[in-house]
Amino acid sequence: MISKTENLDLVRSIIIHPKIYPHVSDDGSPSPEDFIAPPNVTYCLIHEGEDIGGVYIIVPVNFICCDIHTCILPHWWGEKAKKSILDFVEWIFKETAYEKIISWIPDNNQRALKFALQAGFKVEGLNTKSYKKDGILYDQIMVGLTK
Repeated sequence: MISKTENLDLVRSIIIHPKIYPHVSDDGSPSPEDFIAPPNVTYCLIHEGEDIGGVYIIVPVNFICCDIHTCILPHWWGEKAKKSILDFVEWIFKETAYEKIISWIPDNNQRALKFALQAGFKVEGLNTKSYKKDGILYDQIMVGLTK
């Protein structure tokens, strides 16, 4: 199930999870202890009843396009995660005005790229040497999905 949340403490606890934060932060990010979930984006919890599987983050690009970020807790990795991204995409196209979803994936995160492609996203662009992690510059692959 997908549901919006404004519980920034819960969102923060998911994002800074030790199995998530290293993959969603870069050299310019604060330490997990200092991280604050921004209040000006949309957070959508994925859950089955009380079992919270993670959070998807929606950042508007313009009125029909959004950039999404994925933070799935380890106990949901695998089939539940695959189902959740399909449910999330369906939710976005049904419950919002967005007609285009994009996401930027550093090329050192092949697992995230595979996840996006399995969900139907297509590679649509490349932003070269635009992400720095552990002192190394990486390209970012833009993936997209149109309604």
